[in-house]
Amino acid sequence: MPGLRGRWYTAMLGLVFVAALLTRLIGLGGAVTEDEDQWIARTGTFAHGLAMGAWQRTYLTGHPGVTVMWLTTAALGLGRAQPFERASGSADVTAVPDFLPALERARAPFAVLQAGLVALAAALVGRLMGRAIGLTAGLLLTAEPFWAGVGPIVGMDGLLSGLLSVSLLALLLACGLGIRTASSLPVGTASGRPDGSRYNARAEVGWTILSGAAFGLAFLTKTTALFAGPMVPLLALLAGWLAWRARSPARWWLLPVRIGGVWLLAAGLVIWAVWPAAWFAPVSTVVRAIAFSVSLGNTPHAPGNFLLGQPVEEPGPLFYPVALLVRIGPATMLGLLLLFVFGAAVPPRRAIWPLVGYVALFLLLLTVAAKKVDRYLLPVLPVLGILAAIGWLELGRRLPAWLTRLRRGAARPGAPAGATSAPAGAMGVSAQPAGMAAGLLAAGLVAFAVQVWPILLAGRYPLAAYNPLVGGVRTAEQAIPVGWGDGLDVAGAKIRELAGGRPVTTAIWSPLRVNFGAHAPGPVVSDRQLAQADYFVDYVHARQRRLTPRQLLNQRPAAVVTIGGVDYARIYRLR
Repeated sequence: MPGLRGRWYTAMLGLVFVAALLTRLIGLGGAVTEDEDQWIARTGTFAHGLAMGAWQRTYLTGHPGVTVMWLTTAALGLGRAQPFERASGSADVTAVPDFLPALERARAPFAVLQAGLVALAAALVGRLMGRAIGLTAGLLLTAEPFWAGVGPIVGMDGLLSGLLSVSLLALLLACGLGIRTASSLPVGTASGRPDGSRYNARAEVGWTILSGAAFGLAFLTKTTALFAGPMVPLLALLAGWLAWRARSPARWWLLPVRIGGVWLLAAGLVIWAVWPAAWFAPVSTVVRAIAFSVSLGNTPHAPGNFLLGQPVEEPGPLFYPVALLVRIGPATMLGLLLLFVFGAAVPPRRAIWPLVGYVALFLLLLTVAAKKVDRYLLPVLPVLGILAAIGWLELGRRLPAWLTRLRRGAARPGAPAGATSAPAGAMGVSAQPAGMAAGLLAAGLVAFAVQVWPILLAGRYPLAAYNPLVGGVRTAEQAIPVGWGDGLDVAGAKIRELAGGRPVTTAIWSPLRVNFGAHAPGPVVSDRQLAQADYFVDYVHARQRRLTPRQLLNQRPAAVVTIGGVDYARIYRLR
């Protein structure tokens, strides 16, 4: 990968986009997840508000999910979206005959946009740390299992992750934290200079506007974006300090003021322009959304939680470390270990510590909040993937020298140990450009192959892709809540088969009732209405919470839906 220039680099970024899109299209036609029915219903109300010019009706929830509803409305069109509006709680949105085709159509732009965010993040990392790291990061983010699985889902967390990553990377560039060292240039060329060593007002403003705009969209997606907010003043002050050291002491204080001001202006304008509810009451609309999110975050997860084999109401500080361990991509995990092992030998890059700081800050704020769900981890996964790419790249840089030493040692079997070893500085200096390129390419391809491994294991249900290095979905079942609705489409088909095609009533854990209604062959009632049901679906994360009805505990299910060796849905015949 050294020496990548112009068209080749652009073409490889294009391949990153295509690969990211393919991994995100796997789940396009999968089962309805828990919250998708709600977002389709909210989109109906949002579209009705747009059609009628009733701008206040575009405030549906404090999340606020505005980008989710805009994307879904754009995919369906105003006319097709409005029938999904629910005037009362008596009608389920999944009962609308067009629901499943509309959902599959609505999922497509989510997959495309997030694939684009992966490619954009790779390009920004290339500007920050060199193109080789950018492309390696792109390969890792392309197949980050959890992010890829969430990719087509009509919901907030996948978009939030990509938008926050782009915002952070652009801010690092605006603050002059991009570095290109001799090791990031083609072998044999002169050492590069820090990107921020020459003041470029136009570039600084451009990157700041991109960062602020991306953050504004992230906030409109989910107010959890505010967890990344403290990074802005910290990085702006860091930029001022670097300016004081490298530019002019007389104006160093202007830089953080300018970066902060332009960033806030860009973010504010995007929030105001994209959210019709904010056109006439911007401050009160934003404050209302933030107040809602604070209240929600201080309330434990309503259905209860699960950690390390036990149902709990509030799982405490262990939840996110455990969830991260089972959800992180295997190549990301290995790359982080490589970065730790090579530590001191990794060429200094000023962007590394801010990235680490972002991850630590986000995880800390997540841990403080009472409500804990594994998908809330998603915004840190792309940044961890970027850091992991540095570890994989360092491995690729060392491969040619290691292979050379092995060949020389094999050619001289009688030579004393270490007699044929290359000097310590040989790595990256004496290695030939072709050998260096081969080493980097090999490391990148191996990283991608390892990263895509759990996605291949999960098959048509990428949300069931867990880290195989710690035991995959079997370990996850014993560690954290598992299942987003995966397999309920198959469960509906099995019930239809068991019933001989006739309409029957099915009971299921209450939070899953509406979305399962899209797949069930007849009415769906909650688990509190077993007397009215012909069949009962015992879903995995209800079973983890010990919510299986007692009368079914010792019965044999009529059918089972298994994913990765785990019983996701057990179907019981009641009568």
